[in-house]
Formats: sequence, C-alpha cells, structure tokens
Amino acid sequence: DDSDDSDDDDDDDSDDSDDDDDDDDTDNKIKDYEGCYKDGQYDRNLDQKVNTDGFLTVNKCIDKCEDENYKLAGVAKSGGECWCGSRNNNRKTYDSSDCKFIKDRGGYAGGDTVISVY
Repeated sequence: DDSDDSDDDDDDDSDDSDDDDDDDDTDNKIKDYEGCYKDGQYDRNLDQKVNTDGFLTVNKCIDKCEDENYKLAGVAKSGGECWCGSRNNNRKTYDSSDCKFIKDRGGYAGGDTVISVY
C-alpha cells in the first residue's frame, strides 16, 4: 500500500509540472538543432534577417525569432547573422560539417554559403 501512496505522490508531482503551463508553450518554441542547410545571397533558406543586441549567440537568435513568432531560427556567417522563418526553404547539405560548433556562440553556426537551422 505504501508503494501505491508513493505512486500517488508521483502523480501529484506530475500535477505540479502541469501547473507550469508555460512548459506546454515550449512545445511550440524553437529548441532543436535541425541541421546545416545551403544558403545563398539570392536564395535564402530563411526569409527574415533580424538584428540582435550585442554579441550574437544561438540562444539570442532563437529568442528573437520566437519573439517575432517565427518557427525557425538560423545562424549564419560564423555566428554573425541571425535569420528567422516559418518554413525551411532549402535542403540539408551533404556534409553537415559545413556548419561548425562555435563554443562562444553557444551552438552550431553556418558560414558564407550555409546556415545552421534550429
């Protein structure tokens, strides 16, 4: 019977997590790295370039895109540009190593012809 009580306590804990309705909103938020995609000056993968204050990190880019109600965020130019979009316009590159993990940017960033999409 005590084990049943502990199961009830676990249920109570899950009820507590349900109180955090904000967590449910994160299901619609940008959170996963989707991959490295081709990107070009005349054929952009994501449609909207956005400016962020200060040093650009992956999280700043994601936050900015979420604030503007986009579904996707992308980091290009070795972490120097943030792009947002509602759909991914191009296909993945054949070599995902085209996008490098940049520690001080907090994630993967594309280069001149590729973009890291989150």
